[in-house]
Amino acid sequence: MSPELRNPKASKPPKPFAIDGGSVRLAPAPLTLESAFGSVKPAASSTGFDAVIRSAKDDKALRTTGV
Repeated sequence: MSPELRNPKASKPPKPFAIDGGSVRLAPAPLTLESAFGSVKPAASSTGFDAVIRSAKDDKALRTTGV
């Protein structure tokens, strides 16, 4: 039995690129939305989020009306 079958974690990850003749092709990232979920920690506080939304909407309204 191969080592990869005995220990799936022992298998090597795919290379991020491939050399084909005289050119190099990049491989797509192996991340999916599910695997990336939770990898970025949330901001320390979201208490000002509503204020940021209101400010952005106000700015957009001012740019739209030209006032």
